[in-house]
Amino acid sequence: SVYTVSSGDEKLDRMVNIWNQYQCMITFCFSRSASFFESGIGRGMGFRDSNQDLIGFVHQIPERARERIIDIASTQFPDGGCYHQYQPLTKRGNNDVGGGFNDDPMWLILGTTSYIKETGDFGILDELVPFDNDISIARSLFDHLTGAVTAAVVDEYYLQPILEGSQFVIYRVDEGIYALFLVIYGN
Repeated sequence: SVYTVSSGDEKLDRMVNIWNQYQCMITFCFSRSASFFESGIGRGMGFRDSNQDLIGFVHQIPERARERIIDIASTQFPDGGCYHQYQPLTKRGNNDVGGGFNDDPMWLILGTTSYIKETGDFGILDELVPFDNDISIARSLFDHLTGAVTAAVVDEYYLQPILEGSQFVIYRVDEGIYALFLVIYGN
């Protein structure tokens, strides 16, 4: 990796330059296998979790990050929502768990943005990606990202303001683990 720190503190440098990066790779490669998720035996891999893992390793193996983005986006619904979990071997969503975890689609935007910032590969936005793994309704990854915003912001079900001030709004996000977030206006 080209990402290195030289802080003058040997232990900090070792933690950032070796162990944190190692941990991110282990998380990407093995974190789901301990519970049989990676093998497809369990409920599946998390849509949100997979995007979060991707952010930690994209600078190390961007080509695998690209593959993971396409795999994740392939489980998204045409309305921008997504399965909360998907099977990595079949690339199919888990109907038992379903969807409706409304912060999940937004993590695809952050994962994709992290990939583009690291690689400069804007071409990924033009990549044709199926919705719910149905190639007959494939659209560009950019359309998937636009759908994620639509699902999360336009749909009243997803975002409900619970506290508004002159400089901020706090929203309650139904069904998601990340229950509150802050939107700052201005600088």
